[in-house]
Order: sequence, then structure tokens, then C-alpha cells
Amino acid sequence: ASRTFDTYLMLTYQKQDIAAVVRYRYREYAVSDNGSWMPQFAATLDGTAQHTLRFQIKNLNRRWRWMTQIHANYLPTSADYGIAAVQGAGYAGKKCSLWGSFAYFNTSDYAARVYITDKSLHYGSLFNMAYGKGIKGNVVGQADIMKNVTLGIQYTVTKYFDRDVISSGPQQIPASWFSDIRCQIHIII
Repeated sequence: ASRTFDTYLMLTYQKQDIAAVVRYRYREYAVSDNGSWMPQFAATLDGTAQHTLRFQIKNLNRRWRWMTQIHANYLPTSADYGIAAVQGAGYAGKKCSLWGSFAYFNTSDYAARVYITDKSLHYGSLFNMAYGKGIKGNVVGQADIMKNVTLGIQYTVTKYFDRDVISSGPQQIPASWFSDIRCQIHIII
């Protein structure tokens, strides 16, 4: 059986159209040196403790929006680290919207991977795990083409600086970059 000690602290501030969120998480797996199930806060076994910090500030204006996000991980027992920085901006009109973002990530190991959250199409989410060194771009556009019909398209590209092959097995890509295109027709009945 495995056990973890997980603490989570979140601070939120909002004034008019600006919102800021800071989240801190400390997680420790219960495989301490002395066999105790209580947290040690100074674990010495590799990968048993993890500090995670996420900061996000965004403009909630109905038309012009922007968002800045920083996510950092640190594993003190193995000195592994990860950081991601995301900047996005967009416009939302009555009949169309456009969003674009750019992310940079740098992690020392898979154990210190970071998660990038961003805009996506209706009923979808962009919550990507990233590790290694690279950048990610995301563009989402939507337009009302008829009454009760919305057309959406999303293009996402990821470029790694530290590898020439992505993934393995049937999903292996013999390149240092990959992209996704998603199209959606949303019909309200």
C-alpha cells in the first residue's frame, strides 16, 4: 500500500477585471527513511517529496483578454526541477473570437514535469504535460457562421530542443516537433 501526505494552499485576489491566483502544493510519499507514515518534511529518498508552485494572473475583460502563467516544480531529494511560463492574449467579439498563446518549458527530468493549461475549443481543454526543453504555441479561433452554428479551429505546435524523436511505439514521431489541428462545428438545436 502507498500513502501520501498532500498539502495545498491557494490564494486568490480579484479586483474589477484582474484576477490573480497563487497555488502551492507540498506532496510527500510515505516511504520515509524510518518507515513512519507521517510526513518528514526533509525526506532523503529520491522522489519522495515535491514542491509545486503555480502563479496565474489574467484579465477578465469581455473583449480583450490576456493571461500570464508560471508553473514550477522542485524535488529536493533528487534536485530535479521544472518550470513553464505561458503568455496568452485574445479578442472575443460578438460573432468571432481569437486566442493565441506561447509557452516555454524546461525540466531536468520526467519526475519534475510541468503542466500547461490553455484555451481550447467548446467542451475541450488543453491541459498538457511537458518535460524536457521546448516551446509550445496555441491558436484558437471561433466564428458564428449561421444562427446556432459555430465553426472552431485550433492549431497547436510543440518544438523540443533536447530530442530528435518524440514518444515511442506506434505513436513515435521521428522529429523534434509535432502539431495538432482540431476543427469543430458546434450546432445548437
